[in-house]
Amino acid sequence: MKDAKFIRGAELLKAQLQKHIKHVFVSALRCVEIKFGKDFEGYEAMRGEILRVGNDAIRNLHTMIDGKFNVEGIQDIFTIKFTNKDRNGPVGG
Repeated sequence: MKDAKFIRGAELLKAQLQKHIKHVFVSALRCVEIKFGKDFEGYEAMRGEILRVGNDAIRNLHTMIDGKFNVEGIQDIFTIKFTNKDRNGPVGG
C-alpha cells in the first residue's frame, strides 16, 4: 500500500500530464479545422482517431504511474529575506 503523500503526488502528476496531453490533441483538432473545416469526408474519423490516441495515452500514463512509480510532489520554495533596520542589534534583543 502506498503512502498518502505518494498517492497525492501521483494524482497531481496525472492531472498535469492529462492537461498537457489534452492541450496537444485539442490543438491538433483546431489545426485540422482551421485548414480544412469540419465539413469534409473523413473529418469524423480523423477527429475520433486523434481523441482515441490522446485518451489512450492518458490512460496508459496513469496505469504506468500507478504501477511503477512512487511520486512525491515538491512544493515551490519561497525565499524570504529579513532585514534588520534596527542598527542596535537583533530585534527583541
